[in-house]
Amino acid sequence: MARFDANGFPLSPGVHLLEASAGTGKTFALAHLVLRLVAERGWALRELLVVTYTEAAAAELRDRIATRLQAALTALDDGAPPPSAPGAALIPLIDTTLADWLAQVRADAAGPDPALLRGRLLLALEELDAADITTIHGFCRRTLQRQALEAGCAPDLTIESQSDGLVEQVVHDYWQRQVLALPPSLLAGLQDARLAPDLLASLLTTLDGDPALRLAPLPSGWSLETCLSTLLPGLLQDRWTAFLNEWRQRGEALVQELCGAAAQWSSLRPAGAKAPNITPYAAKPTKDRVALLNDWITAQPPQADYEAVRNQELLTGYFHPGTFCRIARKLEGETPRRLPQAPLMKAVAALVEGPAELALLHACHWGRAELARRRERRGVVTFSQLLERLDPGPDERVASPLLEAVAARYRAALVDEFQDTDPIQWRILRRAFGQGQHLLVLVGDPKQAIYRFRGGDLATYRRAAQAAGEPFDLLDNRRSTSALVQACNALMAQIGRAHV
Repeated sequence: MARFDANGFPLSPGVHLLEASAGTGKTFALAHLVLRLVAERGWALRELLVVTYTEAAAAELRDRIATRLQAALTALDDGAPPPSAPGAALIPLIDTTLADWLAQVRADAAGPDPALLRGRLLLALEELDAADITTIHGFCRRTLQRQALEAGCAPDLTIESQSDGLVEQVVHDYWQRQVLALPPSLLAGLQDARLAPDLLASLLTTLDGDPALRLAPLPSGWSLETCLSTLLPGLLQDRWTAFLNEWRQRGEALVQELCGAAAQWSSLRPAGAKAPNITPYAAKPTKDRVALLNDWITAQPPQADYEAVRNQELLTGYFHPGTFCRIARKLEGETPRRLPQAPLMKAVAALVEGPAELALLHACHWGRAELARRRERRGVVTFSQLLERLDPGPDERVASPLLEAVAARYRAALVDEFQDTDPIQWRILRRAFGQGQHLLVLVGDPKQAIYRFRGGDLATYRRAAQAAGEPFDLLDNRRSTSALVQACNALMAQIGRAHV
């Protein structure tokens, strides 16, 4: 890892990662890099894309860039001395980094003359209001407006600021038309599994706000055009039949293996220690659970009764793989033994949980699609849909004319708060600016990449770090002084001694 040098940082094409903790001067570094790109490379400010996380952060970054450009222009006009020289304090905004940069520029005989530098800085200040210093969603919106033809959308995009209860409307329609149309026993079983409108609304709201979240595909033969009340009863019956077949073949053997596991678990306790709690299992059970379950099966109607399945304690407890794995992990560690009679135990889980899980999956797929349809009819898009429309997809071999147009517009992209970038955002940035023809600078704090609620995705950060190679590091804390740190350490030491 190399220490970041604001004046020595390479401006050549490629992906570069700056790793920085809070208070280490990320905004300062970005503003100085913009100054160098404008002054040294002669790139227009409109050829640079500067992206950060929030509107407030974008406004602050724009102000800092303006201040940096103005400070450089002032220094060029006034011939500002180094900060340590007499009278330097009278000239505002000229820090050591800027003074060193001015000295390098003046010492470079092959570099641009001062008059050309002034012209470039003046032009950049004039272009500042129209510069693309924005959030990732702001960048997506501007791109879709500018490249409406390639995107296949209207240039006057209307952003949905409030859903006005749209998610609740979609959930209500799904519940009324598809869930309540199920057979009563199947509906009761789903409700026993805690499937309710509130749960659907919560999940759909999360999915709607994060396009990077991917749903598992629907089962083969399932379609959103087919009502859940048509699909789910047949699936339940198939799961019931599969369970019965496995039970007839493996039921006795499963009980024997569970008794053997219980005997082994009981032997794990150290001498004199209390016996581990392995309920409901026992080495020598007092109940004939095979006979009990056989009697229950005999009493069932030909058509599977999901409510009865969900209320059968042997299926939800003793024979369920979740119960076995919970005890096995507690006593054997995170890699317990394989499931006894695995085909049967998996068939139990598929019967008990499968219908509820697939009903939830169908509802989420249908809800996402229905939200998109209703917004299209209204002529509005959400911030998440902005990302989806620019997403080139995971296959880089597939051409993306839209992002090719984006790449032609900019020469460099600087991304602040990169740890909050999700997989779709990274695909957009990588396809547009990470192919070797652009300078792509990513500034992030890997310690914060775990915050998924803000969009962060640790795997995405690691992929970007791999593409960038050795990162640069901002190490100096600029939000505190040595005296403040020493005082805090002394205070904490006294508190620590007081609690000893």
